Amino acid sequence: LAGTDGDYIPLIVDNLGRMHIAPHALLASEVQMGFMSNSGNVVSVYPVVDTAIYASGDVLFIATEITGFFRTAAGRALIHSITVLDVDEEAAAFDLIFCEDSQSFGALNAVAALTDPAASANPILGHVAVATGDYIDIGGQRQVTLTSVGLAVQAAAASTSLFINAIVRATPTYTAGTDLRLKIGYIY
Repeated sequence: LAGTDGDYIPLIVDNLGRMHIAPHALLASEVQMGFMSNSGNVVSVYPVVDTAIYASGDVLFIATEITGFFRTAAGRALIHSITVLDVDEEAAAFDLIFCEDSQSFGALNAVAALTDPAASANPILGHVAVATGDYIDIGGQRQVTLTSVGLAVQAAAASTSLFINAIVRATPTYTAGTDLRLKIGYIY
């Protein structure tokens, strides 16, 4: 049979004469099931919130871009965990909405409404709900950790960015625009 080295599976023989598949370096595009890889990451996100009282259903924060979230344009990732730090102890329920591009759900602290043309393009990748009961008190702050989220996301065709929006499901009043901080854990 004719072929190149890339057409064959490399084998090695151990000191007992047993044959094994030789280890090799994975390309960025390869997937190897059953193995943990170091191709994950945790990214910090600092959205801007309003300091006036919110109504339930308002835009908690507008589209926040995470540049370079994906390794390649149109790349894919799996969001594994989300940690929220609420410096002001509002412990408000909200929905995080992940999009492939910058979508407007309306103005900050105004009723959320995605326009029909944007909705028909189906830019929404999924959402994750943060409930009031998810928070724990850590002494002067509140914190949420959601594990095993399992949300698959994909970048737009010419982008490596992920966009996050949020809609509040309570009536908080934050003291500062930097009172919410997020950490997103993901794997490729």
